[in-house]
Amino acid sequence: VVPVVPVVPVVPVAPVAPVAPMVYIGENNVTPDIMTEELQIKQILYWIGFVTDVQKNAVYDNSMSSFADLNGLTREDIDSMARGYASRTITDGRTHFGICRIKRLKALVHWAQDFWRISKIPTVVSTSGTDFLAALEQASERARIRKQHRDDSDVLAKEASPSPLKTERDWVNWESKFVNYCSTLSGVDGVPLNYVIRENDNALPDGEVYTSFLDETIYYAPLNGSYFDADKQVVHQALISFTAGQASEDWLKSVARYKDGRRSIQVLRNHFSGKGNATRRIAGADRMKRVCITKMKSPCHLKHSLPGVKRCSIFMKNKVNLC
Repeated sequence: VVPVVPVVPVVPVAPVAPVAPMVYIGENNVTPDIMTEELQIKQILYWIGFVTDVQKNAVYDNSMSSFADLNGLTREDIDSMARGYASRTITDGRTHFGICRIKRLKALVHWAQDFWRISKIPTVVSTSGTDFLAALEQASERARIRKQHRDDSDVLAKEASPSPLKTERDWVNWESKFVNYCSTLSGVDGVPLNYVIRENDNALPDGEVYTSFLDETIYYAPLNGSYFDADKQVVHQALISFTAGQASEDWLKSVARYKDGRRSIQVLRNHFSGKGNATRRIAGADRMKRVCITKMKSPCHLKHSLPGVKRCSIFMKNKVNLC
């Protein structure tokens, strides 16, 4: 008897839908409102000049698969990357970047890092290629400005150096001088160091703009992370040097172990701008105001007298109406 072998029905394999290729936007068109990070980076590489998928995928997979990767790159890294791709075999994906693409990649590093300098995340959604390439050029200009600021900082800081903080009467003028002094020094990321001791993060009203991107970074640079940790120590050391041997030095002893310039300046502000000290400064300014009224017949003249300039700042600092 021949055994009957059951027939197993053949289940047809479901057809696999072809993967649609990524479509890249030309220079004169605008990208969609929603894009994945991968698509954004590959779109950027397309605008920079890596036209073929092989080139884009090679750079994306091996060098910059996220915007976070760009935050850690330097101009030297781009040169090294270009040499590495040029030295590969044809089979391994040899690519000659060329001067134009190398310059744009270096600008891309500055462009991405500028977003982090103002506490934002890089993006090219709703952006045209023309606008993006213009933004790269602007990022390169900002990098040159930061370099110039860093190169000039030694001379500028020496000229802007405030005198030691000797008495509480010096505080109002000394604080503004110290803030100006910090603005002449560059932090690790190229942001002027007065960002460490800024008093608020308020944005400008609608319709107003910052005088420069460097000024914008002062108000928006993140107050956390490794760059901030390094910068706040520099500011703390500056405060120590300008209060050494003075009565003001005692007020920093309680926070000296933190080596935190932001914490240290706040201790001084709390002390010298406290209610008691503010009241004494206002009383002194008020005496000057009465003298000026007697001599000039109007308190408004106080604004235009040489000693009055200092008194005006005290009234404004403590929100007192002058006239």
